[in-house]
Amino acid sequence: MHLNLLTTFEAVARTGSFTAAAKQLGVDKSRVSRSIHALEEALGTPLLQRTTRVVRLTAEGAALAARVAPLLGGLQQAVRLVPDQRSVPEGEVVVTATPDVGRALLAPVLAAFRVRYPAVRVRVRLEQALVEFVRDEVDLALRVGRPGPGSVVAKKLGELTAGFFAAPAYLERRGVPERLESLKAHEGLWPEPGPRRRSFSVGPLGQQPPVAAVGCEDFGLLAAVARAGEAWRCCRHSWRARTSRRARS
Repeated sequence: MHLNLLTTFEAVARTGSFTAAAKQLGVDKSRVSRSIHALEEALGTPLLQRTTRVVRLTAEGAALAARVAPLLGGLQQAVRLVPDQRSVPEGEVVVTATPDVGRALLAPVLAAFRVRYPAVRVRVRLEQALVEFVRDEVDLALRVGRPGPGSVVAKKLGELTAGFFAAPAYLERRGVPERLESLKAHEGLWPEPGPRRRSFSVGPLGQQPPVAAVGCEDFGLLAAVARAGEAWRCCRHSWRARTSRRARS
């Protein structure tokens, strides 16, 4: 038996009116009538005596109302006592990001987030590896690139400017490439694509980039090497957040 049938019956018994009960419940009067009829059919006994002006409880209806009213009141009280998590977020949120994204994009906003949501504790994990949200107990993952397959919810948060950069000392030593394909003859610094990852292509045919002169997935280290005049540096151009479907507020 659906709880809504008992809720509707309790409203009619308390107000003594189908019209008043419908207004209180925010439904049509005809729906109230159908609900009472369905409840009487399920119980196999009339609960109300209806006339054009008056609605009276039968003996069975009065006995049911006396038992149901306090139970429904207790349920409503229990619901009211549950804190509104949407208005006051609290608890712990576990965020994972690559080291470069964590330092450049996450760290600057954490202080303002804590001021706005002081009851939320943020635990940050900086790592390059792909995570499994349920297994690794992670709520939010910040990553650069396209979302991979799986049951996660991905949302694009913004874009970063793409480009290739080199120190003047390197250009004096090796010259300036005229075309993208010319990077094959230069010492580049970029994260080499691993399983389930993509990188930029070289040339109109979309060939894979040449092997990096220094292999590292941390852009902070690659930038430091590039500034020292050792090689070209490639920057990424987009980033996304992936959240699990079970992420907390």
